[in-house]
Amino acid sequence: MTHDLEEMFKHLHTGESIQTEFYPYAGIRHSIRKRKGKILIRISDTFSEAPQDVLLALGRILLAKLNKSHVSKKDRTVYNQYVASEELQDRATAILSNRKRAVRIMKGNHRSLADSFQRVNAAYFGGSMEKPTLTWGIKRAHRTLGRYDLQRDIVFLSPVLDSYEVPEEFLDFIMYHELLHKKHGLREKGGRIWAHTRQFRNDEKRFYNYEQMKKIMSQIAKT
Repeated sequence: MTHDLEEMFKHLHTGESIQTEFYPYAGIRHSIRKRKGKILIRISDTFSEAPQDVLLALGRILLAKLNKSHVSKKDRTVYNQYVASEELQDRATAILSNRKRAVRIMKGNHRSLADSFQRVNAAYFGGSMEKPTLTWGIKRAHRTLGRYDLQRDIVFLSPVLDSYEVPEEFLDFIMYHELLHKKHGLREKGGRIWAHTRQFRNDEKRFYNYEQMKKIMSQIAKT
């Protein structure tokens, strides 16, 4: 059941008028600003079924952001646990998958992302990994060589890797890293959301010639 945010946020005791609404953002994001003596808060509509304690924690976090004050560890923990929950991730995927703009699939000139996926899937996932959408990114990033979009199930790899000068094995290593994000998702621990958990890092080290791959990554980052 959707909550009455304005009634709920009266408990925040700010001494100021608060106008709140659920808003159809394209991602899990929220905003707060002050205008003409009123505080305006927009909360992602993926949170419309969130428990009251989560919404109140989020309200306090946003107010702390507005006032540039300290966020309590308890509020951050409550919020992050909910964000990392399977309940919210499933809801966000269902709501946002049709809302986000369609991704433009960028084809490479030298390397095949589909071939890389097939090699990695066979070698490290027993062929059981469901294929995500694969595309080259637009920017030739040297530090962020890959990214996984959890809500849209898309792997983006930097065009820097679309070169015969980059070992095919290293392309597969970055593909493997992003597929591990698909496998492990997000985890909450100690009030923080983690993508690179201990289990993630242990799996990553299973990649053949792992240490050499890390050296190549450092070299590319310096170029």
